[in-house]
Amino acid sequence: MDVPFLVSLDEAAAVADGIPAGHRLLAELRELLADANSNPEDVAGLLRRDGALTAGIVRMANSVVFRRGSPVGTLDDALIRVGFQQVYELVALASAVHTIKEPLRFYRIAVKNLREHALMLALLMEQIAGLLGSDARLAYTAGLLCPMGKIALDLAAQRAIRPGAEAPVPDESDIIGWERRVFGVTSNAVGAHVLKSWRFPPEIFVAVRDHRIGGLAIDPIQEARMLHIACAQADSAGFGLPCERGLWLTHAAKARAELGLDEERHSFVVAQAQTRFEALRVVLD
Repeated sequence: MDVPFLVSLDEAAAVADGIPAGHRLLAELRELLADANSNPEDVAGLLRRDGALTAGIVRMANSVVFRRGSPVGTLDDALIRVGFQQVYELVALASAVHTIKEPLRFYRIAVKNLREHALMLALLMEQIAGLLGSDARLAYTAGLLCPMGKIALDLAAQRAIRPGAEAPVPDESDIIGWERRVFGVTSNAVGAHVLKSWRFPPEIFVAVRDHRIGGLAIDPIQEARMLHIACAQADSAGFGLPCERGLWLTHAAKARAELGLDEERHSFVVAQAQTRFEALRVVLD
């Protein structure tokens, strides 16, 4: 079969490595924050590796979401303002803005839509993890980084398309088949490969690899079921990706039942995530 924009896993990973470093630093930041011996100076040293990300963190610390009192002008002041435990959320949000800067030409996704989708997934995952007793920070990260495979694939394929040519329209009825026909690989496989290479743990990269659930030869891990549910709910709330809408129609109810998320608990998760989303979405612009 002729694949018009063939992309290998390694090619996509190489493209992802050229994306601003914000998302890649989250793996190291998570480890630092989990280490009782680390301190704010260690965190600041890590974040200073990316000057643009540092500027974004300071800007976000001065936003209506995080601002308390007079404006801050330095990374150290920004970290003090939000507190050691809230640093991860601040950096994750700044990295989403820092990383998602271009529309996805092949997937037909605008920057604003992709940022809001990633944030909603992260918040839903965080809430689901809280109910299930899972690691909320890992879950939040899996949601935030779920679109990474699409970003890497789209950017890699854009290198091969002729100037002025139209990218093929996504097949919303079979997005997985469309990815294989157009790129020779699926976005969840690419996302998992990239995140594993960035040293994220299996709870994140395996969840991204298997979260579409349909057609898996093995039972998905809990985090993959959680991510499937989050994607389905984000879509219902108007923050899904049109190209994936058909993926959440079959398995979401079963995944909720398998995790013990009855209607009452599920409604609570959704309400909490949407409240947080409305408070935070202003920082995505």
